[in-house]
Amino acid sequence: TGDVALITFGKLNPDARERLEAVQRYSELGSGWHVAMRDLEIRGAGELLGVSQHGHMTSIGYSLFEELIREEARALRGVPPERARPIRVEVVGDSYIPEIYMPDVLERVRAYRHVWRAGSEEEIDDWMDFILDRFGEAPVPVVNCRERARVRLLGVMAGAEEVVGSSGEGRVVLSPGSDAEAIRSAIDGQLGDYGTDVEQEKTGRTVISLEWRSRGPAERWKALSSLLRLIGTSDINAGRKT
Repeated sequence: TGDVALITFGKLNPDARERLEAVQRYSELGSGWHVAMRDLEIRGAGELLGVSQHGHMTSIGYSLFEELIREEARALRGVPPERARPIRVEVVGDSYIPEIYMPDVLERVRAYRHVWRAGSEEEIDDWMDFILDRFGEAPVPVVNCRERARVRLLGVMAGAEEVVGSSGEGRVVLSPGSDAEAIRSAIDGQLGDYGTDVEQEKTGRTVISLEWRSRGPAERWKALSSLLRLIGTSDINAGRKT
């Protein structure tokens, strides 16, 4: 056995300090998994449900990276590939499960995977009910995990390529072939007093913008979900151009 001394110079940024604290805390043999998981959470569980990752995952995001691995595994087994369209979801706000709320690292991984792979809103809500029953009142980042998963699910159903939200506005980009006029008519007056704008790009993609500068995070998630549900209804999809 031996000792290791870590010497720092100057003032550390918060992320660097948290990484050093993780190394100090998980020092026993076999703690590499815990250190890696803590590092992933420090980077932002953008986290396990978003696009803020390193290496090959920097450009495609964890979700698409996992989908590619799954498709390759299916191909090796001779199973036909799944046809779900990849979607980018990037909305401001932390979306992760804090260690202090769910201490066991394997339990956190299972929770992430379960909500991420949910196939319906009911399954997502059941996941949240289980979390609340098991661990008590959920902090905001955990609630955001639920809402991010919901937006992703509804986005796939609506044919969206990306759903992006800043502090000032939300934006949904639909794949080429979407009917901007049908969408404009369908959402008109259905989203309360949110300012909306629908534009058709030269690429054939339809971009829907929501103005929400004075809204809080919960209202923003709700508005995005409502918009995607409207787009995903059969009447709107029936107006989709081929």
